[in-house]
Amino acid sequence: MPCSSSRAARAGREEKPRPPQQQLYMAAAAAAAAEAIPPAPMAPPSPGKWQQQQQQQQQQQQQQQQQQQQQQQQQQQQQQQQQQQQQQQQQQQQQQQQQQQQQQQQQQQQQASDRFFHHCYWWLSLCAVIVTHVAVLWRRSPRGDEGYPGIPEQATAVMAFGLSVRRRGRRCS
Repeated sequence: MPCSSSRAARAGREEKPRPPQQQLYMAAAAAAAAEAIPPAPMAPPSPGKWQQQQQQQQQQQQQQQQQQQQQQQQQQQQQQQQQQQQQQQQQQQQQQQQQQQQQQQQQQQQQASDRFFHHCYWWLSLCAVIVTHVAVLWRRSPRGDEGYPGIPEQATAVMAFGLSVRRRGRRCS
């Protein structure tokens, strides 16, 4: 009986609740022990999984390379488009310059022809006035035996000078 009583006494002691500080110490010790245990090493992947992983990585790398190539191609296309636009702008500028030059040439030609016709018109007008004036004087004057009677002396001198020039020209020829 004394053994059983001592067991019961021990059991009663063990069943008693422990104080809270002791529980904290026990929990801290259990946590420290769990951290001290190294994690179990992972099992190496099987050869099939390893090959799959390598293939996936290679595919990803290939996709990235393709994307980079596509981006480079797009950039090149954009650069080509910009160059084409610049060339078109240069061509337009050249065409505008050519048009301006043509307009300037046309204006210069028009001005030259206007000047020529203006001079011709002025000289013809002057000649017409002189001829008309001489003809009027010639009609009004009575004709006599002399060369040009009745015409004022100035007109006679002018006509005489013209006749002398004609005579000289005939002699030279």
